[in-house]
Amino acid sequence: MVKLLTKKYSDTSTIIMADIALANYDRRADFYDLEFNDTTDRTLVESLISIDTKRILEIPSGSGRNMWLADSSSTVVFADLSQAMVDHVSYKLKAANLQHSKATAVQADMTSFNLGSFDLILVPREGFQMLPKSLAADALMNLSNGLTANGLLYIDIAKLNSPQADARLPKYILEQDGSLHLDLNKQISDKYIVRHHQSIYKDGQLHVIFKYKVQHESEEEDFVSRFELEDYSVSEFDELVRSAGLKIETVYGNYDKEEYSEESSRMIFLLRRV
Repeated sequence: MVKLLTKKYSDTSTIIMADIALANYDRRADFYDLEFNDTTDRTLVESLISIDTKRILEIPSGSGRNMWLADSSSTVVFADLSQAMVDHVSYKLKAANLQHSKATAVQADMTSFNLGSFDLILVPREGFQMLPKSLAADALMNLSNGLTANGLLYIDIAKLNSPQADARLPKYILEQDGSLHLDLNKQISDKYIVRHHQSIYKDGQLHVIFKYKVQHESEEEDFVSRFELEDYSVSEFDELVRSAGLKIETVYGNYDKEEYSEESSRMIFLLRRV
């Protein structure tokens, strides 16, 4: 049995902390497709690809949620910090006969990758917010350096403080009361995966803990994964963008391309080099 400890964040909310090693994304790669498979952003991303989009980079790519990119005429690089995630994408490319010079998967760090120049760089969903703010400027500078002269950088940021009731937001963003919430109960192959989350917003960050129960035949495993998402305002992000030699071309408030407002659930930035 796993002994659970608690770390107090306020008088009414606690986040469960386990005295076991916190699992990283490598540990979750086998069932990440179950956790992260929403495609409501696809139409928006597709609209950014034109006949002039020769090379596309997606970072982080996870386990290959946007594998459809490999079907385009563009050269596509799927990049992730987790080697296990990269291995899953490589397997999918091979299984679909798409593992060729125009579609590859590589391990790369958003703050230091050097993979050539791209006409479109995608930083999907909350990928950028998982970086500590201390690394945000380095990441933006590196992403800027990875663009062609007229390249487009897409960064999708969720609003974390008092988020709007948008069903397209992950439950761990919508439900940030510090309570334990069930958000996944599915089977993949011969394994059953159950996941609960606890989330709380504090000091400009959303602190999230996932508790997993994985059952395989008669064996059962419990483990915990924790991460923090950084919150941004448009003005704060604009300052970072400018310092990286970039400029904001457009800010959408959702995947329907509606103009950003204070009531929007997302800040979807389209950036170009100055």
